[in-house]
Amino acid sequence: MAENIAFGMSVKQSASAIQQEAIGQLHQVDLTSLKNRFPHQLSGGEQQRIALARALASNPQMTLLDEPFSALDANLTTELLKLLQKRLTFYPGLTLYVTHNLTQAYSVCPQLLVIDRGKAIAFGTKQEVFNQPPNWQTAQLMGCNNFSQAKLIAPKTIEATEWQCNIEIEPPISQNLTQIAIHSHHIGFSLSSKGINVFPTWLAAHSEFPNQITLYLKLNSTPSSLEDYHLEAEVSLGKWQELQQIACPWYIQLPPAKIIMFD
Repeated sequence: MAENIAFGMSVKQSASAIQQEAIGQLHQVDLTSLKNRFPHQLSGGEQQRIALARALASNPQMTLLDEPFSALDANLTTELLKLLQKRLTFYPGLTLYVTHNLTQAYSVCPQLLVIDRGKAIAFGTKQEVFNQPPNWQTAQLMGCNNFSQAKLIAPKTIEATEWQCNIEIEPPISQNLTQIAIHSHHIGFSLSSKGINVFPTWLAAHSEFPNQITLYLKLNSTPSSLEDYHLEAEVSLGKWQELQQIACPWYIQLPPAKIIMFD
């Protein structure tokens, strides 16, 4: 494995310096004990760690990581993500991390470039791209599932056509506004019917996941079927247990600052 890691290192270095650097790279990926093994003697996760060490051993000006964890299970991916974050903290070069996994991109990359059908459609800090995507395509890629056609009906009020409600928005609001969106986890629950953008809601259906529950909610009236809903909201398991003790209608709030607007 030491020879594998040293493959791309500069030949201008002495053999002893190359060997020392290779061993150091093995130590950083916690594989020193496997330095004399062949690739076919390693597990998939060990091979991935060796590949990462080899890529960074030559101190390249740029590193391209293309779906580096696509073939690994969840536990191993989490382990290697931590390792990658640690390695990149001290890496002076530029890293391009290509992935379809939003969680991985957000945890590793300070900036995001979104490409759709070969065209760059968004670029900025991960917080900017995630919370204020410039277009609905980017919003979808960022995991947003709540969209509605919209039109301005007053200086601070818009009509959300598909949600069948009027919503107060923090200005500025574009005169060319056509659509709005909100992330599922930005939808809040209120104990009172009073407040800005607070609406009665009924539960149409729900989906359970290990760490959260997705609620499918219809505003202002009872749903006629499982598919009759306006919004998806994400809640913790604790909040779900709390809501189950309360009869519908519940009251949800759509925070004005969390509404995303598109021309």
